Amino acid sequence: TYWTTALAGEVGELCNMIKKMQRVERGGVDGGSSYTAKDITKEMLKEEIGGIAIYLDLLAYLLNISLEEAIVDTFNSKSEKYGFKEKLEARG
Repeated sequence: TYWTTALAGEVGELCNMIKKMQRVERGGVDGGSSYTAKDITKEMLKEEIGGIAIYLDLLAYLLNISLEEAIVDTFNSKSEKYGFKEKLEARG
């Protein structure tokens, strides 16, 4: 459960940043926490996305699942289900 909790935390942090940015874009109030939307940098977003990828990869590894295979298979399955022509190919 440690890696799933860590993953959820990283996703939550990214979502909170995006929420703050969108709130300001829509004319809302910026504030109410330790940082504001104008404090959020591309580097901060990049770090959260990187953390998500790392924890997801660690979780997949612990479950003996290839993260690349899971992404390719799921993407292609959804493309087929919804009638999209885009497909991913596994590197290999």
